[in-house]
Amino acid sequence: MTRTEKIGTEMTGNRENSVTQKKLTMDCRLCGQIIATQAWGGAECVACGSVSTALVPSNETLSAFYNQFNQSYQGGGTSEGKNLKRYSRRYLQIINRYCKKGSLIDIGSSTNPFPNDAQTAGFEVTALDYIKPKDISPQVNFVQGSIDDDSIDHEIKSRFDVVTAWAVAEHLPRPLVSAKIMANLCQSGGFIFLSTPEIGTFLTNHSIGRSGWFYPPEHL
Repeated sequence: MTRTEKIGTEMTGNRENSVTQKKLTMDCRLCGQIIATQAWGGAECVACGSVSTALVPSNETLSAFYNQFNQSYQGGGTSEGKNLKRYSRRYLQIINRYCKKGSLIDIGSSTNPFPNDAQTAGFEVTALDYIKPKDISPQVNFVQGSIDDDSIDHEIKSRFDVVTAWAVAEHLPRPLVSAKIMANLCQSGGFIFLSTPEIGTFLTNHSIGRSGWFYPPEHL
């Protein structure tokens, strides 16, 4: 009887430890590997090298955040929007190596002038974001929403020659779902252009979770 009670206590203890351990692990949002969370609020995947927040914000939280954020974003730092103009020119240069006209959808445009610049350069442009940019050209078709929303693929009926998501991937709660939707929005023979902050420098390798690239709910 005593031995039975002791075994029961040990088994109960093991189960409690298992529950606690489960709370300290998460599935990598890119490759699915089970990884241990860290004190800084996220985890680094040893399999694919990605960094993720442990607690993913809800769609409602993200919508409220970006409705405010996109009203005043100027490209970071003290550039007062000059960086965004420079980025936009660079983006067009990259696209023009492969495609110089056609239909294009820009995802997560925020205040970047890229949709306007692409339209001026001869593309038929659609922009997708949480809130309509105040300076967007009337010639640019705007769709309000998120690429992380499963319904957006059905809401947008068109398929595009070019799909762009500049510095957007790090903002996405479900990057694999979003990537699939982007692929569906791109017509056969089209192009998808993505960019995301660098991971792998000395600074980021030695300050995981503390670098400037990791700050939820913006960068996840």
